[in-house]
Amino acid sequence: MGLSVIQVAKRRGIKTISVVRRPEVEADMVAHGADAVVVYAGKSYVAMRRVLAKIKQITNGEPIKLAFNAVCGQSGELLAKCLGHGGKMLTYGAMSNDPMQVNGAALVFQDLSYEGFHLRKFVGSVDPREVQIMFRWLTEFLESGDFKPAHVKKVYPLTEVKQAVTDSFEGKGVGKILIKCDA
Repeated sequence: MGLSVIQVAKRRGIKTISVVRRPEVEADMVAHGADAVVVYAGKSYVAMRRVLAKIKQITNGEPIKLAFNAVCGQSGELLAKCLGHGGKMLTYGAMSNDPMQVNGAALVFQDLSYEGFHLRKFVGSVDPREVQIMFRWLTEFLESGDFKPAHVKKVYPLTEVKQAVTDSFEGKGVGKILIKCDA
């Protein structure tokens, strides 16, 4: 999802900063169009302060208006600290399995908003003509040849699903783990 967001943003002229948990994925993010990449594994508040300073340097202190969150936990807290007044956090995953950490002062004094995102819910909540426009745009983007799919690290047969899940949760290397389901 992150690689797709980066490419859609780039095509629409929107700058991105990608926050990743592992340094080995930095090059892949840049290859897919990320304007900047920072590594934050959510280990300490000292590391968070370092990353916040780096992001502030990258943006020249300009406020960030929107953050996409797939991880939650301390990573979600970091993203919230990057948002400017009136910014929005859009959460579409919870990969850390840690609860979202929300700073009450940010809600009160920075007027931040938090929203969950699920495609089916979104599609059902907007004008069907707008959905058609969106999917037409995405289809044209895919057909243009400019969209780069995520790297596939390994494809497992369905009979090896346990190993596929184990390898996926280890989070080593670059690329997606896929399971081939033969009919």
